[in-house]
Amino acid sequence: MANNGQTDTAVLVAMLSERAAVNVRLALVADAQQWQLHHGQVTLDDDTPLTERVWRYSTASFLELRLPGPTVAALLRGDEQDVRGLHVVAPSPPSSSASACQLRGQEEWGRVTTPWPRTEWTINRDANTLQPGHDLLVGDGPSFLNFDQALSAFLHQRRALRKTWMNTLSEHSSRPLQGLGPPLRAVPTG
Repeated sequence: MANNGQTDTAVLVAMLSERAAVNVRLALVADAQQWQLHHGQVTLDDDTPLTERVWRYSTASFLELRLPGPTVAALLRGDEQDVRGLHVVAPSPPSSSASACQLRGQEEWGRVTTPWPRTEWTINRDANTLQPGHDLLVGDGPSFLNFDQALSAFLHQRRALRKTWMNTLSEHSSRPLQGLGPPLRAVPTG
């Protein structure tokens, strides 16, 4: 069973500041000459090799990479940061607290299951946060009908499932799949 509570955001900032590097997944929305943080996930104490992903579009960017802990702490404080050539700003003012949920081992959350207990912190977005448009996303990454579909795919789609899904889909199609990676061709059966 999960235990819930509140944590001061300053405690999270201090934890991040002490880390040499953390794994992050960021969803950014274009705002004039900068990128506003729309959604972020941070994983502490995970030293498994990370396969970086960067999907860039004219109105949104999605990044999965390893960043210095102090950089992520600065974003959490509301400070502007440069991340992979993008000027990233956090919605202000930063929240003073985060909800905390302590999960037992073997409990799935966000498509992640760990054998050990862990704590998940959630900082709710300010109501004034820039909302993404509903435009088609075509760019340096898979194509999507809108931001919400891209965000869902980026955060929740398991890579092994994606590959299996693409191979299964290609088996039932005589046309190449476009926008999902290298074109796949299938030979029609029967």
